[in-house]
Amino acid sequence: MDLSIIIPVYNAKEHLAQTLGSVLSQESVFSFEIVAVDDGSVDSSPEILALFAGKAAEKGISLRWERQENRGPAAARNRGLELARGDTILFLDADDRLMPEAVSSLLSEKKRRGASILLFDSVLSYPDGRREPFPACEREAGFLSEEEYMLSLPCPWNKLFDRSLFADPRLRFPEGILYEDLALIPALGSGKAGAIYYDKRVFHEYVQSEHSIMRSPYSPRKRDIFRSLDHLALCVRGHERELEYLYFSHLYLSFAWTFREGGDTEALREMNRLMKEKFPHWQKNPLIRGRTTRKQRLFAHLFYREHFQLIRFWKGIKKA
Repeated sequence: MDLSIIIPVYNAKEHLAQTLGSVLSQESVFSFEIVAVDDGSVDSSPEILALFAGKAAEKGISLRWERQENRGPAAARNRGLELARGDTILFLDADDRLMPEAVSSLLSEKKRRGASILLFDSVLSYPDGRREPFPACEREAGFLSEEEYMLSLPCPWNKLFDRSLFADPRLRFPEGILYEDLALIPALGSGKAGAIYYDKRVFHEYVQSEHSIMRSPYSPRKRDIFRSLDHLALCVRGHERELEYLYFSHLYLSFAWTFREGGDTEALREMNRLMKEKFPHWQKNPLIRGRTTRKQRLFAHLFYREHFQLIRFWKGIKKA
């Protein structure tokens, strides 16, 4: 089997048929299977999976699915990895879609480049019909170093992976937390990965909804970012400079504002304790200076020094 397409499913009745249809419509000389794990859906998702399993069989395509108690997308993807038989893995969310000829084009390119990991671009699709490019990397197509890969978007669904990269049982999505993608995806290019190639063509449609985790109201579960980054640190071999940048960028460029807007001062202080313990000299990291603006570094410094009142005052002036 050349490819296993792993789809975690949870209450996805609105989009699941389109997602599965985009896969079954693929025409390819490569063999592929669909491995779907229903994560305890309480809508008609199981019936849709059963229906499309029959349609897949008519086309000579294997669609295997099983149902488990609700444990989250990480557990569903991990179970999919256990069931997968393909030499290559592609993750696909139950509300996203593959572009026509994605399977054939991507597997051909992966084979031609001798890549262990192949990245490709997506397009954001909004409910109002808008569409925006969503590149995997801010660079041209070509081979990536391990360092460049680590700093690319940590999404599971814009990449093909050799299944052998998951041979180490520690390399799994951590279950029970948010931001599980960040906790694993950058680590897969570290150490045992062979060539990594970026194909800049668009093969994936990333459907946006109002229920996105990043758009949800503030809750203490946002603190899962700490556990996600610490899990990543356990999986990465070397690359301290890149790891330091990932901690900095996710904490100070993103979650510092999330915690501030949520009024979670304790999370802000925990963020600073973490950085002081792990990366006390982050200001000297050339990646931080090279990939951020002076304004971003200024606000990061204010957060780091816990000048929260000054940040509030500055933001008040900017809004006035």
